[in-house]
Amino acid sequence: MPARAAATSSIAAWNGKIFVGAFDGRLIALDAKTGKKVWETLTVDQSMDYTITGAPRVVKGKIIIGNGGAEYGVRGYVSAYDAETGKMLWDFHAQTGIVAAPVTYEVDGEQYVTVLAGWGGAIPLLAGELALDAAKGGTNRVLTFKLGAKAELPMMKVMARKLEPPQAAAPKDVVDKGRAHYQQFCAGCHGDTAASVGVVLDLRYSATLGDAGAWKAIVLEGARLKNGMVTSEKYLKPDEVDQIRAYVIQRAHDEKKRVEAAK
Repeated sequence: MPARAAATSSIAAWNGKIFVGAFDGRLIALDAKTGKKVWETLTVDQSMDYTITGAPRVVKGKIIIGNGGAEYGVRGYVSAYDAETGKMLWDFHAQTGIVAAPVTYEVDGEQYVTVLAGWGGAIPLLAGELALDAAKGGTNRVLTFKLGAKAELPMMKVMARKLEPPQAAAPKDVVDKGRAHYQQFCAGCHGDTAASVGVVLDLRYSATLGDAGAWKAIVLEGARLKNGMVTSEKYLKPDEVDQIRAYVIQRAHDEKKRVEAAK
C-alpha cells in the first residue's frame, strides 16, 4: 500500500457533516461544527494499492467516491455510501480507468452523476500494463447514473496479444545502457520500463523489434513522423538506439515469461 495516507485536498458538505477521502482509501465524515469524527469507512482492499485522490460528491444523502490506483497497477471503481452511517450501498466497475472526478447535476427534479471513463492524461502513459489482455473498443465512455437506473455495460471486449520477440542476444551492459536511455527519452510516452497501457504503442509488441534498420528509421529518421513519433536524432546516437532496442527486446522476453508463468 502506498505510504501516504493524507487527506485529499477537496471535500464535500451535507447535513452538518464534512466528507473527505484519504489517500489510503478511507472515507471520513466529520461534524461540521466540532470537527470531530462521526464515522470512518474503508472503501478499498488495503492488500492492493488502491487510492483516493478525487473529491467525494453528495447525491441525496449518498456519498459518491471514486477509487483509483492505476499508477500502482490496479483498476479503479465508483462506490456510494450512506451519508449518516458510512455503510456501502453500491459500487460500479467501469471496465477501464476513471481519470476525472465525477460531477452531479439535476434535470427536471431528478439528480444525476456523470463521470468520464477511459484512458487519458499523464498517468496512463506512465503506469505500465495493468492486465494481460488489452481492452479494445467501446471502453472510452461518458457514464451517467441516477437512482433506480438498471442499465448495464456490455461485456468488455478484450484481445489477447501475441508476444513474439526476437532473440535476446545483447550482453547485460548493453541492455543496462539501453534501459537508462529508454527511461530518459522514451518512458514518458511508451510507459515506465517499456510497459504501456495502450494509449501509445507498447514497444514490447512492436513488429520492428526484429529489424534494426526499421527501428533506427523510426527513432532517428522520422519514418513515423506523420503518426506523431518525432525524431530523436538530436538526442541519441545510432549505437544508443541499438541499446534501447536491446533493452526493449529483453523486457519483451521478461513479459513473455511472466505471462507463461501465470497460465
